[in-house]
Amino acid sequence: MVVGVIRGGTKFEKFGDPYEFSATIIVQDNEAFIMGASGIFTRQLFYDIKIQLHNMGIKKVHWDRLKTNKKHIEVNIEEEFK
Repeated sequence: MVVGVIRGGTKFEKFGDPYEFSATIIVQDNEAFIMGASGIFTRQLFYDIKIQLHNMGIKKVHWDRLKTNKKHIEVNIEEEFK
C-alpha cells in the first residue's frame, strides 16, 4: 500500500509550484482510493489524474466525498483507455 498526496492546478507543473487542488490518495495493488479533496477540481484535472493513474497501472479508482452530499464514484480506468 502506498499513501500520498495529489496536487494540481493551472500553474502546477513541478514540486513547489502553486496548486489549487489537493487530495489524499491510497494505492493498493491496482486500485486507487482518493479522498479528502480540497480546492478547485476541474474536469481537466479529473481527466489528467485518470491518465496518470492509468500510466501507473491502476485499473480502478474510487473517489469518496464524505463531508457533504456523501458520494462514491467508481471509475474503471482499464475500460476507459482500451
